[in-house]
Amino acid sequence: MGWRDIQYDVVAVEDARLSAVVQAVQATHVNGRALLRVFRPTDAAAFDVAAQTDLQGVDHWLRCFLESPSVRAAVPELRMPDALPQLPKHTWYGGFEFERAITHLLLSGGAYERPAFGEDVARRMSRDFVDALSGDRQHTSVWRIDESWTDWFYDVAWDRTFVVQQLQARRWGLLCVTDTD
Repeated sequence: MGWRDIQYDVVAVEDARLSAVVQAVQATHVNGRALLRVFRPTDAAAFDVAAQTDLQGVDHWLRCFLESPSVRAAVPELRMPDALPQLPKHTWYGGFEFERAITHLLLSGGAYERPAFGEDVARRMSRDFVDALSGDRQHTSVWRIDESWTDWFYDVAWDRTFVVQQLQARRWGLLCVTDTD
């Protein structure tokens, strides 16, 4: 049993901390959109086996997650291909860097709009967002993709994807943002 065998269910998350960031991003990306989904494996034991034995590296984890039929079905608007022709260029880092990246996303705004709040509010919102999405920053892995990797994105500078993996919690998160001018 490996990462390619893992299927996921979408977790309905009703958390004001997550909604606040998504709504703030949508407010500044007025010609674009933002989406957030949280996933859990349908079989926790199979997930644990994959995490312990399928050690082909973090690029493999990302590819298997993005190519999972259940993930593709959960976000049909992304129009994700069955198999990625190539893995999108990405940066891999931990939970503390993720908090910084969300702060930057909030403060930089979209093509035309900037946030109505300042740095202190953005830092608090990003800290709360990361707490709600992943919790334990030391055991969180994040892949940031800064390019259009499906037709959902507008293929401009505001394209961002964050894929968040929390192995101990058996959870993945997917945050996609785009805007255009």
